[in-house]
Amino acid sequence: MVLEQGALSGKYNTKHPLPEGTEKIVVHDAFDPESNVQIGVLPSGAPLVIDRTAVDTDLLIAEGFIEPHFFAGFSGGRKSILPGVCDKTTVLGNHCGAFIASPYARTGILEGIALLNDAVKKGGVMASNHVGGLSGAFIPVSEDAGMIHAAETGCLTIEKLEAMTAVCSVGIDMVIIPGDTTPAVISALIADEAAIGMVNSKTTAVRVIPAIGRKAGEVLDFGGLLGYGPIMAVNQHDPSVFINRGGRLPAPMQSLKN
Repeated sequence: MVLEQGALSGKYNTKHPLPEGTEKIVVHDAFDPESNVQIGVLPSGAPLVIDRTAVDTDLLIAEGFIEPHFFAGFSGGRKSILPGVCDKTTVLGNHCGAFIASPYARTGILEGIALLNDAVKKGGVMASNHVGGLSGAFIPVSEDAGMIHAAETGCLTIEKLEAMTAVCSVGIDMVIIPGDTTPAVISALIADEAAIGMVNSKTTAVRVIPAIGRKAGEVLDFGGLLGYGPIMAVNQHDPSVFINRGGRLPAPMQSLKN
């Protein structure tokens, strides 16, 4: 086992030396080209250069605290990789002025942050090579202030969320819909998301909340951590003929890639 300390400054504080023990301890140096290796390119165009020790490991476990961050939403998690064990060139390419100036780069907000998308999509490729897993954003509308505002102002609609599923998210989550929405309409919404998942070979899901006795445009407050949100309009054209035909959508043929 190797313990690696991420060090954005590239130099460990010599006033507090690392403790001696049986495990090998490595301190990441963001300024040493020899200890880092390029494994790709970030969507921002900057090279993705990561510590060799982290790249060569069979299993990488990131450990650290998570707290609100002034422009990355929250620290910790993916930031343990980028910037944690990345070269200074990669760090500067990701922590650039354009990303920091983004209107979505705010404390506590995750969805839509250019910095986050850049780090997750390419910064995580190093871990995926060795660990595997799923990568996608399941965006809970009623639990994010930015999403709530977008829905209240009409910038975010059910149709927009469906379009996002085809590009960067994995479904429709915590969306409040009118209480008179029929089971057939809800079934059609689920069928849409399942079809997008089948075509794009990705896992998708739907979590909508019919607000009984409420109409589109009103606000429903769940209280506490469950949040609140506007009731979003849903296309009410009757899809019963299609839905009542039954059948199923085939699952993506992931086994063909094994």
